Amino acid sequence: MAFYLGSTKVLASDNTGVFPIPQSNGYDRGTSIYTNGTSAYFAYPGNPNETIGGTFETRSILTHGFVCGGYKNANPWRTVHKCWHATDITFSCGEQLTAAMAYGDACFSDYNGYIFGIGGQGSYAQTGSINLHTGQSRNRLSNLNSGDGGGPGLYGSASMPYGYGGNDANAAAGAGSAGQDDPARQSITYGTGAALTADTDIYTSAGVGGWAMSVQRDACGSGTNQTGQEGYVTGGGSSVTNRLHFGTEIMYTTTDSGMSGNFGSAAHGQYDAFFNCAGTKKYITYSNQTWSAYSSTQGTDGHAKWLSTKKGWHYQGQGSNTSSRYFTKFNETTRADISTTLDRGFIAGEENHHMGQDKGYCLGEYDGQQNNKSWYVTYSNDTVTLLGSAGRPKGHYGMSSAGSCSAAASVTSSRAV
Repeated sequence: MAFYLGSTKVLASDNTGVFPIPQSNGYDRGTSIYTNGTSAYFAYPGNPNETIGGTFETRSILTHGFVCGGYKNANPWRTVHKCWHATDITFSCGEQLTAAMAYGDACFSDYNGYIFGIGGQGSYAQTGSINLHTGQSRNRLSNLNSGDGGGPGLYGSASMPYGYGGNDANAAAGAGSAGQDDPARQSITYGTGAALTADTDIYTSAGVGGWAMSVQRDACGSGTNQTGQEGYVTGGGSSVTNRLHFGTEIMYTTTDSGMSGNFGSAAHGQYDAFFNCAGTKKYITYSNQTWSAYSSTQGTDGHAKWLSTKKGWHYQGQGSNTSSRYFTKFNETTRADISTTLDRGFIAGEENHHMGQDKGYCLGEYDGQQNNKSWYVTYSNDTVTLLGSAGRPKGHYGMSSAGSCSAAASVTSSRAV
């Protein structure tokens, strides 16, 4: 088989063309073949096993983001807000979190966002989730169908909305009145928990292999491995590191971070995620799950939050919470500061940051009080632009210490369920 541009052969399965046709890995069926001038590749947005267009930056084009929860004056919120980057307009998606959240964090797959520490203001192990296309709350019942027509849904039941226990969610596990795919009838093989003893056992209990963290946390940090499709969370009262695998939505524990301090923040790059938990600074390398220390003049206590990019650098405020107007710009490859004199123009802390493709956003923060001040940073020139009322969170005045997620419309629309 060969492909031509006019009379010129450009792709051929026998390698006689300019670029050989790549071998399918099973994930690319039905997708298009592209060339980038040096090779040919299947372009499959959201594929966790390869990049799109040959670069980490362009594996998906981020078009919008969400800010979830947050608080004002000890009142935590359940609200989710969505911001479209093309128009800089933010609107409320309503109270989509299943419980309120303050001083938590979030990560995101190509399709869904995960918000850690929901339950109120304090230490919690529970995790919430939203659909990154609609911003609506997710649970297993509403998103997947029953395998045999008689069960409660492929991955959950009314009393256990967050996970399943067995290796195969479709496997028969005995004669259960709720159907063969009832997770209460399956043995626990993921995570570290014991087998369920009754249908009323909740999968958000620690260690049983669902969305929940294995420990309670308050003011933790979370980073996303975008290519590997997994998220990490640590700190907030425990140095235990949880790793959520997005494809199966199973929560594991991995290498202990050694950072148990509250007020955590994290940035996620191509190969590593960088954490600042109460002033202790370490990064985890995705490929081998190891932790290493780094040095920077960034925030001293984790109140000043990271702003991630896909450009190879990240931003974070300096000082302790609202003590500085300046950003530190940090190189993820050298693991050192690029610049420490980027003037934001105003003090801010506990920011609700999320990254875009060419600019990064803050939707609400703390400057002595929790507020709805919003802005974006243009990556190409490191400048800050304040947003007007259209760009601010709606529905209540003031929010900081929320969890944020980024998304690509071309990807999320393919699984908008």
